[in-house]
Amino acid sequence: MRIVIGVNVFICFVVLVIPILMPKSEKVAVILPPWSEPSKIIQVIADAGGALVNGGRLDWIAVTTSESDDFVSKLYQAGAVIVIDGSIAAACL
Repeated sequence: MRIVIGVNVFICFVVLVIPILMPKSEKVAVILPPWSEPSKIIQVIADAGGALVNGGRLDWIAVTTSESDDFVSKLYQAGAVIVIDGSIAAACL
């Protein structure tokens, strides 16, 4: 019974948080796996056709921008694990 309650709480959390984190502007934060090579973040951004705006304290987080309508999907195709709105990026950097 505890597992069912825990799963329901997790699903509710995800449903509430996802719309807040979804990219709404041209500037987005890209997050790769922590074990990625330091140059991988630049490669992912370049492959998606974006421009680096700011790097993070960590080598696997960066802020990028592009005017392309499908930029977020291109980032995921290039290897991004998470792409969040750029206004939230200050907390990641």
